[in-house]
Amino acid sequence: MAKPKVQGIYIISDLKIDKSALDDLTQQIIDAQKAAGHVLVEECKVVCDNGVGNSANEDFYAYGRIRDSFADLGGHEVMKRAKKYPFRFPGGASGQFYVVYEYRE
Repeated sequence: MAKPKVQGIYIISDLKIDKSALDDLTQQIIDAQKAAGHVLVEECKVVCDNGVGNSANEDFYAYGRIRDSFADLGGHEVMKRAKKYPFRFPGGASGQFYVVYEYRE
């Protein structure tokens, strides 16, 4: 069976991350998904909420932002297809990123 395609990526951090580091993180996420056998859809959407303080660790906040940002992928249903991963930068910034799949394995 084919692996599910990646439809979107949502990144949320507590502290502000500079563009270069954010671009690197995005590329690492994409590379990891490809290494796991996932294909990114051509119109894969990447959304970043950078420097949102404690909200970066609140699932309720992330749920609302993902639901709104990826409404075209199914609104409330999109969270059933999202998988959450934590990250931490050496400079102290941390947060989560969510990968939205066409379906969950």
